[in-house]
Amino acid sequence: ACGGVTGHGAVVRAASSAAPAAEGSAASGAAGGDRVRVLEETVLAVWRRVLGRERVGSGDNFFDLGGHSLLLVRAQAELNEALGGALTVVDLFAHPNAHSLAGHLAGRRDITAPGDGGDGTGGDEAGGGSDTAGSALGATREQARRRLAARAQRNGKGRKGQQGRQGQEEASHAE
Repeated sequence: ACGGVTGHGAVVRAASSAAPAAEGSAASGAAGGDRVRVLEETVLAVWRRVLGRERVGSGDNFFDLGGHSLLLVRAQAELNEALGGALTVVDLFAHPNAHSLAGHLAGRRDITAPGDGGDGTGGDEAGGGSDTAGSALGATREQARRRLAARAQRNGKGRKGQQGRQGQEEASHAE
C-alpha cells in the first residue's frame, strides 16, 4: 500500500511521513508553526470582522459562512493592511479556509506576521509596520484601479473606438 498509486496510498504515505518531517528541525519547525498559528489568528480575526460573526473556525470555508466576492475583496484589503503584503483575490479563492490560507502565507516572504521582527522586514508595531501596511493597501487599490480601467477599456473600446473613428471620418469629410 505504501508504494501504491491510489489516492489512499498517497494519503497513507503523507500521514506516515508527517511525523519524521516535523521532528527534522525542531527549532525551525517550532518557529514555522508559531508563524502559521499567528497568521491563522490574524486571518480569523479579519474574517470575523468582515463576515460579522463571533465564531469562525480555522477549517470553515469563507463562502460557506456567508462570504461573497465583495466581502472577499474587503477581507483582502484588511489582510494586506494587517500583513503588509500583496495578497490577491486569487490567493483567497485558492485557500478558502483560514488554516489553508495561513499555511500559504507562512511560505511567502512579502508577508509580515504580527510579532515578526528583528530581521528588518517590518513587523515593528511601534511604527515600521504601518508604513508597509499603508503601501500594501495603496498597491492593492492601484491594482484594482488598473484592473477596472482595463476592463472599462475592453468593454467600451468597441463603442468608443467606433464613435471616435466616426467623428474623425465626419471631420475629414467636412473639410
